[in-house]
Amino acid sequence: MEIEELRIKQAEFEVARQEFKAEITRLESERKKFLSLFSETELKNLKVEDFVIGKNSEDTFCYWLENRLKGLGNIHGATALKFGIYYGKTKSDPTIKYRFTSRFGKNENEAFQKVKSAIFSLLHSAKNNNLDEIKENLLSPMFKGKILSTYFPDRFLNIFAKEHLDYFLDKLDISYSDSLDEIEKRDLLMQFKIKDVVMKSWSVYEFSKFLYEKFGRPAREEEIPEELKEYMVLKYPFLNKVKADFVDLTIVEIPEKQGKDTKSILSKKIDFEKENKVNKKIGERGELVVFKKEKEYLESIGKKELSMLVQHISRDDDSAGYDILSFDESENKKYIEVKSTKQKVANANFLISSNEYNKAKNLPNYYVYIVFETNTTNPKICKLKKPFELPPTKIKVTPISYRVLINLK
Repeated sequence: MEIEELRIKQAEFEVARQEFKAEITRLESERKKFLSLFSETELKNLKVEDFVIGKNSEDTFCYWLENRLKGLGNIHGATALKFGIYYGKTKSDPTIKYRFTSRFGKNENEAFQKVKSAIFSLLHSAKNNNLDEIKENLLSPMFKGKILSTYFPDRFLNIFAKEHLDYFLDKLDISYSDSLDEIEKRDLLMQFKIKDVVMKSWSVYEFSKFLYEKFGRPAREEEIPEELKEYMVLKYPFLNKVKADFVDLTIVEIPEKQGKDTKSILSKKIDFEKENKVNKKIGERGELVVFKKEKEYLESIGKKELSMLVQHISRDDDSAGYDILSFDESENKKYIEVKSTKQKVANANFLISSNEYNKAKNLPNYYVYIVFETNTTNPKICKLKKPFELPPTKIKVTPISYRVLINLK
């Protein structure tokens, strides 16, 4: 996410953040009550009936975490088996009894002792900040996450659903591997928070509130009306899995009259600007694809040192008039403007600013890279060198806007 866009959202959230502080004070008071009831000392003497949900008590360990501390992070939605052991029935068996997952034992006593032991191990691993041990802990990811954020709220984020973590990582343009688990994804979000000059002083509760307030939650497929699906933000493959290819396309003359052939051409044209209004991330993703491809290409021709100098200029300076600074085979600087679409290869129809147009006319080694199928694992990149020097029979540039200055007193 561009820093200006992030700052705007933070500024918009500031009033809500100030109002939320009273709620944080109340929630923190509840959290401290929980810690006094279930300190490590108290946990050692904890009995199964004081742990499980389903015993008609609102003072059990699991009831506190799921219900009384819901404001510190929601773990509803999964079955009670997420706790490892609970007291109740199932859809297929109405008998009310202790139920547990087989990985914890063959009877309720054995299961409870192993669950309790796993909680102690989790707290110990958290104190030592050992993420590998936390990942290997036998507790369910959701239950594990709620325990960590409740006992260590300064270090562990209070968002637990995998779909929500993926959603916020995508919204913030944080690269991540599909192989990461919830612990690692929460850690990525926390690192993003800590490194940000505005959010580093926020509590995790303010941070998660900000994410839900300004980005919402991911919509489930069945909730989205058909009319809105094309407007939904795309989920892209992890960038490390993307293998873009350069494609050689021939520029042919544009017919003067709109005969049958011309209509066929126009029917295939792609309105890049419309796509980017619907999904701004298309343009940003295309730039990332080109940035990655340029670095890979320079490495492949034995110019690894140059590949390290490739820059994503538009990330820091959107007034430069181009998006990527790279190098050609002769080690000359190459200025690249990126235009992106999720459509397959077809005719290009895009907008370019006056600043970009002027740079295109004056920079010595200027390219337009058109990225097709941007949202796939195999985008196609068409390279056009100095396209605005083409004869008018092969390119049509139409001015469509004007800057207006009126001196008023």
